[in-house]
Amino acid sequence: MILLGVLRGLSVDDALKEMDLTPLIAERLELFSPSTPEELRILRKEIDPDRAIIGAAGE
Repeated sequence: MILLGVLRGLSVDDALKEMDLTPLIAERLELFSPSTPEELRILRKEIDPDRAIIGAAGE
């Protein structure tokens, strides 16, 4: 697994401490914007309504 980027405002260390594994880190990391409310709605209601993958965090 390769870490390709992090959310704006978070460091690589912030991302790594939430992982159960240690990925390789890309030479150039992208800075991602947080998900929009519509993107979150799609994830929660359409893609994973039973929270089998994304869990209940972040609500």
